[in-house]
Amino acid sequence: MVFHPYPDAHYCSKVCGSLCCKVSDVFVLKGEDVSYEYWSSNHPAVGRTSCGCLDEEGLCRIHEDSRPLVCRLYPYFRYQNAIMASLGCPYVREVVLPRLGSHHARDAFFKKVMDYISWEGSDSEFRQIEDRLRECKGIFLFIRGNAD
Repeated sequence: MVFHPYPDAHYCSKVCGSLCCKVSDVFVLKGEDVSYEYWSSNHPAVGRTSCGCLDEEGLCRIHEDSRPLVCRLYPYFRYQNAIMASLGCPYVREVVLPRLGSHHARDAFFKKVMDYISWEGSDSEFRQIEDRLRECKGIFLFIRGNAD
């Protein structure tokens, strides 16, 4: 069964509680263009424990605007020729992992995520994310697949 690798807004706000947006280490890459609303809502971030762009329901107010690349990619990051999936994301643990049991499902998932990631960022941006990922705390699942 083919499924979407990214959760929808309902899952993030109602099921997960927008956990990824409630961490203090979301970062903007050097030279990255983000919306003024994101910048003004989150900087300076002294003492902030969640993203300033969350509305009262836990939804991102700038989801269709210029969000940081890490927000658009999370919970996945390209790492060399594989994907790193954050096990801190309930969607990865509860929806994605149980469906990756067969080679066909894993390859279809891998292709979708790699296509999306390739479309979203440049090689230099991914190198910056990989460097930052090495500094992150948390558990990441290493996923390989066939993108052909």
